[in-house]
Amino acid sequence: MRRGTEAQPLSRGTIGTLCLTLAAGVLLLALGVPRFLGAATALPARPALWEIREGRSASAQQQGRAVTALEQSSRWSGTPAFAQSEIALLKLLRLESIEDKKGENAQALLRESLEAQEAGLAKAPASATAWARLAHGRYLNDRLDGGAPEALWMSFLSGNAGVPLHRFRLSLILLEWDALGPAFHEAAPGEILQLTRHGREGYEVLANLYLASPRGELIDTVLADSPAAKAQLARWLNRKIGSP
Repeated sequence: MRRGTEAQPLSRGTIGTLCLTLAAGVLLLALGVPRFLGAATALPARPALWEIREGRSASAQQQGRAVTALEQSSRWSGTPAFAQSEIALLKLLRLESIEDKKGENAQALLRESLEAQEAGLAKAPASATAWARLAHGRYLNDRLDGGAPEALWMSFLSGNAGVPLHRFRLSLILLEWDALGPAFHEAAPGEILQLTRHGREGYEVLANLYLASPRGELIDTVLADSPAAKAQLARWLNRKIGSP
């Protein structure tokens, strides 16, 4: 009488299934490890990006570490669109701290920022903020002759994304009102109304633009049918210049 059952040989189908499972596991591991290493390498960028998102200024050292981390992370996992956009932003911020905007270092930063933002948009072209950032870079590089209006219009077509976006788009339209076409003139009231929907922060932006722009009366015109909105704006103007 047999004490145990003899091991049965594996069928070809079972062996094939095991091989496929093993190959899939190896493939997933090969794909996952670079992504993990890329994410880990990018971690030093978080402090600077957090400060910027909270509306605070990141130090030059933080910005430099962030750019280095994001660029190094791309060696492992490639550079996703959002990281390209963050690199572009960080380089624009570093550019702002340089006094000689026409100097070699400043021009290199601007060129690298534009390249990073264009690469990011090539991967993910539906970001309103990314298009606005590209418009900003192009405007700094060559005012309205280097494709800034086209990038700005693409930002409008891509939607809305918060106060900084509306502030930039509206301020550029007011600044270049005579040079930009009717399509931008028609878009400006929408930016004003969007800012009123952001409460205190939005009204403070409107007050600043009202005082800084020779086209400030446009804000009055757009808010004419809303006594509540006009009252809010008046309160912020009084804070800025004092009550009459």
